[in-house]
Amino acid sequence: MMMTCLLAALHQQGAHAQQQQQGQGFASLGPYEYAEMKVLCIRQDDADSSLDGNSNGATAAALSSASSLVAGRRRRRRLNFLGPLFSRQQQTTTAGNPASPSSSASLPCSEPDARLYVPRLTPRTARADADDAEQPAQMPLVAYIHPLFGRDLEEWIEANMPMINFLNSRGMLVLVSTQTKHEGLPRGEYALDTFQDSAIHLMQALEHVDRRSRGVHPKFGEDDWLRGKISRYAVAGYSVGGAMASWLAAESLKSPETRAAKGLPSELPPMSAAVSLGPTVGRANAPNGAREIYERLRHRVPHMLIAGTDDNMGGVDGIDVLNRNNNATRVYVLYRDATHCWIMYPFASECGSGPIEWYVASQQQAASRQAVAAFLQLYLKDDAEAAPLIWEKKLRDVSTIPIEAMYVENP
Repeated sequence: MMMTCLLAALHQQGAHAQQQQQGQGFASLGPYEYAEMKVLCIRQDDADSSLDGNSNGATAAALSSASSLVAGRRRRRRLNFLGPLFSRQQQTTTAGNPASPSSSASLPCSEPDARLYVPRLTPRTARADADDAEQPAQMPLVAYIHPLFGRDLEEWIEANMPMINFLNSRGMLVLVSTQTKHEGLPRGEYALDTFQDSAIHLMQALEHVDRRSRGVHPKFGEDDWLRGKISRYAVAGYSVGGAMASWLAAESLKSPETRAAKGLPSELPPMSAAVSLGPTVGRANAPNGAREIYERLRHRVPHMLIAGTDDNMGGVDGIDVLNRNNNATRVYVLYRDATHCWIMYPFASECGSGPIEWYVASQQQAASRQAVAAFLQLYLKDDAEAAPLIWEKKLRDVSTIPIEAMYVENP
């Protein structure tokens, strides 16, 4: 009897170790690494195209006006002294962190407002520009919506480089907006179009790269490096960007005519997955009516919803609201003791005011990267290894920090 119990215990221990090993694969960097940063001029290029008679759902005058507005804005820069610290925790290559936007040798356009981070398959010990480095034939693309508040988009992107690097390491292109009409705002309630501006700009960027991938953008020829490159699309976001990610996903499944009638890009490609980290959907009965829009959202895009039990800035309420979308598969993950700090923002966003708190925050961010990688690998790459972590909820057994609750709900 004792021997039977011992063998059973050893078997259980071995099975748990196997699960840990399987899940930890998503807690570490994948086989790709950052290769290069492509600077894009979405509103400028597409305004030029619409002047040629190929309108993308917005007038050339409106696009040119928006470009002039953001190009003329005075840029603020603050020292992000924690960015290198937490990037080094995840970076294991000799290639180093991606160059900052200001270090680009040359810009392909005069009014850049978006950026595409591109991975290549290369040995972990090799330089990113090694002769044997290559890009896969096709890659999925993840569009990331950053918050509007506190600091400008360049600073949010810099702080979010651990996630961008991580997605690149999984062989995913990452698309971000770098200039919009509204950014760096004081926290507060604003008109709905202010909140939606960053998402609409990213819609325009998605339409732009999709037209290039399909070879139908009139400004780019057959030798365009993006031609035939993108396999599937996903959208992710944090805080108000996490709420907007759900809205963008819903709009992506509507007809081109429906979007065009609302002044949205008609050729927006459909999203295959959506991720919302600590989404803030607004308070009930607010004048801008944002919350009511999220409460009514119904779409079929598989959706990962992430928040922490100690989030006092609306993240838990946000995932509960978005979880009402019973038309889609929802993966609901609530981390124990985690706060709103899914992108490092010292002294704000509940990230704390000292090294110990910043270290704890970095651990919850690492856990979110593990979950997001598994979810996107499943829905963008049909990765069989990721399936049990999501569908069988085995992520709870291998998460780098405890998960208080995890649900997978299907339509």
